[in-house]
Amino acid sequence: MLSFLSDLISRTPPEKLIQRLVHTAYDELMVIDLKSDRFEGRYHADGKFFTPVIDNHYSSLFEYSSSHMVHPEDREAHRALMNPADMEERLARAWPRGILSGVIRYVALDGTWREMEALLIGGTGYALPEHTVQFYLFDVRDMRSREEGMHTETTASTRRLRDMMPDLLSEAVFFTMAQEKMHNTETQWCMIAIDIKHFKLFKDLNGRVKGEQLLIRFAERIHEVAEQTDGLACYRGQDDYSLMIPFDQPVIDRLFSSLRHEIDTLSAASGFFPIFGIAMILDPDESAMDQFNHAALTAEEIKDDLQCHVRIYDPDVHERHVEEFKLLSDFQAALKNGEITFHIQPQVNVETGRIVGGEALTRWKRADGTFLSPNVFVPVLEKYGIITDLDTHLWEQVFSWLRHLTDSGIQPVPVSLNVSRMCIFSMDVPAAFSSLAEKYGVDPALVKAEITETAYVEDEGQIRAAVAELQRRGFLVMMDDFGSGYSSLGMLRTVNVDVIKLDAQFLRFSIGEEQKGIHILESIINMIKSLSIPLIVEGVDSPALVHYLKDVGCHYMQGFHYYRPMPSEQFEALIALPGNTDPHGIALMHHEQLHIREFLDSNIYSDAMLNNILGPVAFYARKDDNVDIVRFNSQFLHLITIGADVMEERRFGIQGFFYPDDRPKFFDMLTAAEKDPINGAEGLFRIYLPDGGIFWMHLRVYYLREENGRQLFYGSARDMTEIMVLRSRMSRLEKDSGN
Repeated sequence: MLSFLSDLISRTPPEKLIQRLVHTAYDELMVIDLKSDRFEGRYHADGKFFTPVIDNHYSSLFEYSSSHMVHPEDREAHRALMNPADMEERLARAWPRGILSGVIRYVALDGTWREMEALLIGGTGYALPEHTVQFYLFDVRDMRSREEGMHTETTASTRRLRDMMPDLLSEAVFFTMAQEKMHNTETQWCMIAIDIKHFKLFKDLNGRVKGEQLLIRFAERIHEVAEQTDGLACYRGQDDYSLMIPFDQPVIDRLFSSLRHEIDTLSAASGFFPIFGIAMILDPDESAMDQFNHAALTAEEIKDDLQCHVRIYDPDVHERHVEEFKLLSDFQAALKNGEITFHIQPQVNVETGRIVGGEALTRWKRADGTFLSPNVFVPVLEKYGIITDLDTHLWEQVFSWLRHLTDSGIQPVPVSLNVSRMCIFSMDVPAAFSSLAEKYGVDPALVKAEITETAYVEDEGQIRAAVAELQRRGFLVMMDDFGSGYSSLGMLRTVNVDVIKLDAQFLRFSIGEEQKGIHILESIINMIKSLSIPLIVEGVDSPALVHYLKDVGCHYMQGFHYYRPMPSEQFEALIALPGNTDPHGIALMHHEQLHIREFLDSNIYSDAMLNNILGPVAFYARKDDNVDIVRFNSQFLHLITIGADVMEERRFGIQGFFYPDDRPKFFDMLTAAEKDPINGAEGLFRIYLPDGGIFWMHLRVYYLREENGRQLFYGSARDMTEIMVLRSRMSRLEKDSGN
C-alpha cells in the first residue's frame, strides 16, 4: 500500500477515515451497493480514464473492467480484489478490518498503462451504510511524486485548509441527512453540484494561497445558503461542493453571483466561473446519491461550455450518456467478433475519369447484417478516447488487404488511412505504419496517412515531427478537412504535407453568403496552388459542383457523383479493369486554370480596358414578375443599337419588350440562376426594338444577392441576330429544295 495511505489509515479513527480521504488526491471514487448490485461514480479525473456506466450494475462494470481496462497480467489480481461475490466476506477478514487494497495497471485514455493503487473500504465502523463499499483509485506515480516533494499541496496543508473552512458536512453524513430530508415532500428539494471552472489554471495564475482562499470563501457562501434555507452543504475535496436546498431560482442566482464575485476579487484574469449542475428531487424514494450523481453529471457536461454555467439535469441527456457507454461496450465486442471492417471510396482524376487512389472508411456490420453508421459511433469513440482502438484495427486490415491485392496480381492504388489526433499524441504512428508495412510486405508509397487539419494546430511541433518521420519512411501524408480549422499559410509552409483534401461541405453556402463563400473558396484554392501542393475535393455529389470545381482548377475529386464507398471486393474488381487506374496517383498539375481575378487589378487596368475584356454586361433587379436593368456598360448599349435616352426609358420592366413566348423562359432562367449561383443559367431570347424589329440576344446570368427586397443578377450578353437570321434562311432553303 502507498505509504501515505498506510500512514493515513494507521493514525485516523475508523469513523473519520472516509472524511479524511475526501481531501486526498484520488483519481476515482465509486460507491458500491453490494446488496442491490448498483454503483455510483462520485468522482472521475478528467481526461485520464474511461469509466463506462453499463446499466449501473456493478457486476457488469466488474466484468467489463476485467476484460477491457486491466492489463492482461493483472486480470487475475483484479478479479480477486474486485469480485463482488465475496467482497464483504474478504473485507470482514482483512486487517485492518474493512480495508482491502492492491496495485493494478489500468489503461489510460492515451493508451498507456497506469499503475494504480485500488483501495476498498466497507463496514459500519467507517460510518458507511451496511453492504456499502467505497472504492478509490490513486495514481501510484503521482502519489510517489507528492511524497518526494514534487507537489506543494501536502496532506498537512490539505488538513489545514479543511480546518479553516466552516463546518461543512462529510459526504457520508450529507447523504444520510439528505435521504431523510427528501421525504419532506412539501418542499421541492434540489441537489446542486458546484465546481470551479479551470480551478487548476486559477491556482497556476494566482498562486496556491489565493486558490485556498477561494475554496474557503466558496465554502462560506455555500454554508450560508444552506443555513438560510434549512438545507445541507458538503465539501467533497479539491474544488467540489454539494448542496441540497429547496429549489428557488432567485436564491440560486444570488449564490452564483456571490461565488462569481469571490472569483473576481481574487483574480484579474477572466474565464473562471462557478459551475452549477442542478437535479430536481422528484421521487423521494430514489437514492440521494443517485440524485446528486445526476447533478454532478450535469455539471460535468457544461464544464467546457463557453456560455452556460448553470444547467438543470435532463433525463434525456443522461439516457444519451448511458447509450454512449453501452455503445462503447458493444464496440469492444464488435472488434473481437470481426464486425468492424472497411469500405473503399475511390478518388478520381476528373480529366480522365481514372481512379488515382481510395480512402478506407470504417464500417460496423452487426451480426444481424445491418450497418451502424460511422456518424453514430465514431464521435463517441473520439469523445471517450477509444478512437485509437478503431484506427489501429483498421490500419491492420488495410495493410493486410493491400498484401492480398499484390498476391492476386492486382496493382494497388494508394489508399489513405485516417489517423486521429489522439493516435498522434499517444503513440508512435510512423513506427506503427512501418511495422505493418514490414509485416505484410507493402510498399509505403501505397499508404497515405490522412490527418485532420485541427490536429495540426493543437501541437504543431509534434505533428510536424510525425509528418516528417512518416515521409522519411516513404509514406505520403494528406491534410484532411482543410479550411475547417484555423490553418494559415505560415503553418502550411512549416508542415510539409503531400496532398491537401478540401471537404465540399465548405461549398454549401448559406442564403445571402454565396458570393462571399465563392471568393473565400477560390482564395483557398489559389493559396494551396501557390504552395505547389496537389488538392483533392471530397464530398462531390452533383454535376454542377463538378463543373464549378473544374472551372476553378480542381483536378481530383471524391464523392457520390463518381463512386459511393464500396466493399473491398468491389473496389478490387474496379481497379483490376485495364485502363481504369492512373499509376501517377494524385500529382501536381502545372497547366492550371487561368483565374481572371488575378489580372483585374485597378492599379494596372483602366475601366475602359476592363469593359472591353468583359464585353456587354448589365446588372438586373427582379421583384416578383418585374425586372429592371439597374446598371449597364457602353458595350451593352452598343450591342442593342439603341440610344442612351431610349435605353433609359426602356430599362424598367424589360420583360415587356421580350417576345411573348420568351417571357416565361426569361423568368425561368433567372430562377435557375438563383438556384445555382455557382454556374448560373443561360438562354436565347427575342427582344423587340423600338422600330418593331426583332433582336436575338443570348444571355448568361449569375445570381448575386438579395437587396431591398429585390434579387440582383449579373448578366453578359451576345448578339445572336445574324446567326439566327442565317439559320432561318438556311432552314427555308432546305425546305424549298425538298419541295
